[in-house]
Amino acid sequence: MTLIVADYLAMLTCELTGQSYNKAVHRRHLLAAHAWASEQALEFKHANISAVMLELGFPYLRATGRVATFSVVG
Repeated sequence: MTLIVADYLAMLTCELTGQSYNKAVHRRHLLAAHAWASEQALEFKHANISAVMLELGFPYLRATGRVATFSVVG
């Protein structure tokens, strides 16, 4: 999970600083590192990370196409 979050933050940094990045290349590298993961699983994790970032008031990666929603119970 640490690699996925680090990769997400690297893409977010590129997006926020106006640098180009290729999400497909990032996805292929993550899939190579995690043979158990699927493209759909990575997209779901990216959407979840975006949801947490949004909830905390931080910028989030808009290239994910969707943001999961959640409720904090406590």
